[in-house]
Amino acid sequence: MKHLAPATQFNFGLFGNWNQSWNSIRSGELWGKLSKGPVTRKQAASLYSNAKIVLNYTSEDSIKWDAMNLRFFEVLACRSFLISDRVPSAERDLCGCAVFSDGGEDLAEKISYYLAHPEERSKIAERGFQYVTNYATVQVRAQELLNYLRQILDDRAVPQD
Repeated sequence: MKHLAPATQFNFGLFGNWNQSWNSIRSGELWGKLSKGPVTRKQAASLYSNAKIVLNYTSEDSIKWDAMNLRFFEVLACRSFLISDRVPSAERDLCGCAVFSDGGEDLAEKISYYLAHPEERSKIAERGFQYVTNYATVQVRAQELLNYLRQILDDRAVPQD
């Protein structure tokens, strides 16, 4: 939790089942105060839309497999500003659409900077929204999958000498 700990100086809450999994952490009392409990998808969209900054903390498994979680897309679809820990595929695909942090003091510095620069925050959030609506819809992703499968089938159809 050293990734998020410096961010506790800011007014924010953790939504989801955070407190349940962090009961054994020494600073559990602090995380317990920050934990606001689970929310529905509809409530999450409202929270994202009204937040100045949304933080994403990716599970270790997702980072290991270089997989973006759904939160990237949900937040950007709400025209919200996202700061996330580093996931290589997200940094590659979302360059200029979200901000990435090494956590700790780097995260605190980026939160302070973007709170003080709302116009820059807004421009990045708008680029994220444009990315999601142009390149990450179900239709676009389904077409990418179909193209990929066609390529596999085409490669198999080529006669071997």
